Amino acid sequence: MKNSNRILYLVFSGLAVLTLTAGTLLASPELRKMFQSWGEARQAASKDRPDRVPNEYLVQFKTGVDISQQSHRYQSMDLESRLLPQDRMVKVRFKEGSGLTGAFASVALDPRVESMQPNYIYYKSEIRPDDQHFLQQWGLGNNGQVISPEVYSYNNPGTPGKDMNLSSAWQLEESRSCESIVVAVVDTGANYNHEDLVGNLWEPASGQCRVGTDDLPCPNHGWDFVNADNDPMDIDGHGTHVASIIGAQGNNSIGISGMCWDVQLMIVRVLGPSGGTTESIRDGITFANQNGAHIINLSLGNEIPYDTFMQSTIERATDEYGFRSILVAAAGNGGADGQGDDINGGENDGDGDPNTKVYPCSFGRVLCVTALDQNFEFPSFANYGQSSVELGAPGTNILGAWHGSSHFVHDELESGWTLTGEFGLDPDGGDGEWCIPETSSYLSLPSDFCQSSAGEYSPDTLSRASKGFTLSGASHIVRLQFYAILDLTGSSDYFRVYYDSDSTPFDGDLILELSDLHEFRHFDIDLPHCAVMTECSVGFEFDADEYDSDYEYGVAIPGGTSIFGLYEAELLNNQYRVLNGTSMATPHISGLLALIWSVHPDFRAEDVVNALTVGGTPIPDGDLFIKHPRVPDAKESLKHIPDQDFLRVEPE
Repeated sequence: MKNSNRILYLVFSGLAVLTLTAGTLLASPELRKMFQSWGEARQAASKDRPDRVPNEYLVQFKTGVDISQQSHRYQSMDLESRLLPQDRMVKVRFKEGSGLTGAFASVALDPRVESMQPNYIYYKSEIRPDDQHFLQQWGLGNNGQVISPEVYSYNNPGTPGKDMNLSSAWQLEESRSCESIVVAVVDTGANYNHEDLVGNLWEPASGQCRVGTDDLPCPNHGWDFVNADNDPMDIDGHGTHVASIIGAQGNNSIGISGMCWDVQLMIVRVLGPSGGTTESIRDGITFANQNGAHIINLSLGNEIPYDTFMQSTIERATDEYGFRSILVAAAGNGGADGQGDDINGGENDGDGDPNTKVYPCSFGRVLCVTALDQNFEFPSFANYGQSSVELGAPGTNILGAWHGSSHFVHDELESGWTLTGEFGLDPDGGDGEWCIPETSSYLSLPSDFCQSSAGEYSPDTLSRASKGFTLSGASHIVRLQFYAILDLTGSSDYFRVYYDSDSTPFDGDLILELSDLHEFRHFDIDLPHCAVMTECSVGFEFDADEYDSDYEYGVAIPGGTSIFGLYEAELLNNQYRVLNGTSMATPHISGLLALIWSVHPDFRAEDVVNALTVGGTPIPDGDLFIKHPRVPDAKESLKHIPDQDFLRVEPE
């Protein structure tokens, strides 16, 4: 038989058909080309997302060839093989080593072989953004990756497929953008200059936003209800992280991907260094609702008695006869022991008080979310409750944007203070001057903190205490944070605070003046002149008039780590951090709600909520801990057709 009649067709990567004769020499250009293509195939198999199984080929034999005999022949050549008899095929795996090239040639040039091709790999149809750290976002796509640096070691790595299936949901082009949806992040603010948020920020149509009953300039994408101004910059980091989970710009080659690649993030600062109050959080929710937030994310809460005024605000924001927002809140991260609690209320809820729950999570008309780990198990810190908690979502080792770097220059109030303004003893024997007790860290004017015998402060006095602090010189934000016990009589006895960017605070700015107060209070005061400076001084002043103090004790300022000092924050626009918490789980749900509403703009709020329960991945023993024991599947949720009513969020 002539060589020209012995034809072998080799197909590589679907790009070309190579025709070789069995008599072709190894040195021929055709065979060299075949081995070059084979080398390219091996290189392709080593990519992050390979298109073929390395060194594995499917060999189809001509009609009449005994393929079982050929399979045994390959095994005798120390090749792995498997029969595929329906198609006259054998799968062959070539082993790495010095004999690999010869073995490949032996199979490829066998005259009994009709064709041969790589064993290609097929993947589920999905869209994966090109964001730099997307592969570390296990909640959006879990392939069993190790998250590093980890902050929760259990179930890291997790289980492939235990995620919210965002890559499949993003196949729908309209689901990659939520640009018509406004999501309010009611939190510590957000770094609105961050590289991964800057393009996804809410802008009021008129440049003004509604604050209470007023329309005010709103240049920074929201409002600050801690400092009562229009600059909700984040000096903590928490709100920036939460915002990025919802809406970090997707497919922009940097950072991470949000649930929504494009969205309108409204920044509402209600939490300061010492938390937030009923007042600030109510104002924040009202602001978000009045200014058109479809979804309000509340990654905050506390285990407290029922808050009637907060509930009325939530009812107003979710009223079906007004603009109806969806509120999503965190279940909380356990108590002081760091262990998750049952927050249904009752004798066994973990706090010893049967009358407390975690709010706003436990309010009616609020979706409450707890955290799950990388295997969809409940982490040790996460609160739960069959009647209080609706859903679970990824909440351990969550990568998100960060506001920058920060540290606290604390002072123990033990030395370095300049004290001035002595005055006489009061009738009960107290000495009435600023002092630093030897047994505890207090900068104190009341005599009962300074001496064993209690007494009121003296009239007609002026007493001062001041100190200079050394700063980094790189901080964009410097704030004075301290607690004070204030016990001041009348309306003409004053407690004042001054500061300056040198060593003479009383020649600088007056930043606080208080009178006629009887309370314990936390202060968080911006010191703008000390930004990017290396020195900052603070001065306290107590000024009493000539009248008797009526047995009031004055002022006491405790010191110590995280109690008294200057907070420095350097705002950086390219920082990211891994965190745990139900605070991180909550924006996963808020982001998915935004995605659903963007794809189905005609849905009612209840339709959007109910879409969360379509499909989903079961949570092991989840029905023992939460209402809906499945993790939402984004692709399935987008298929939701209204009229199903699995998860109704109604008033209690």
